[in-house]
Amino acid sequence: MVKYVQETVPKRLAIDLGSTKQQRPFAIIEGYRADELVVAVNGSASNASNSTTPNVALVDPAAMELAFWDTIKNSTNPDDFKSYLDKYPDGQFAALAKSRAQPTKPASNTASGDMNSMEMTYWNAIKDSRNPSDFELT
Repeated sequence: MVKYVQETVPKRLAIDLGSTKQQRPFAIIEGYRADELVVAVNGSASNASNSTTPNVALVDPAAMELAFWDTIKNSTNPDDFKSYLDKYPDGQFAALAKSRAQPTKPASNTASGDMNSMEMTYWNAIKDSRNPSDFELT
């Protein structure tokens, strides 16, 4: 498992976020035969005996989108939100990402009107979320 994650995550990160983003996961797993740990296998025992490669459970696409969003949601870089929109143009955070993908504007006399608009955009992006952290004040 550790070897698979260490080889797969950097490749997947390069595909999803670009070659400039790097991550090298590590794990400390102890115990009898810990290096042979298998987290989840999908399918029956008869399926496994007919194949040399087990059917590993696939990751939920919504979970992948949420994980992507969690990595950029506090970013101040508009390019991060543009990347999100490239991958998830109709994603659950698309409205907020579109707002944040725009370069920041200088403050003006209509700042309170802009703030209300930003609050509504944010609210519309998270109102149906099941993630409690989306509703926390920062």
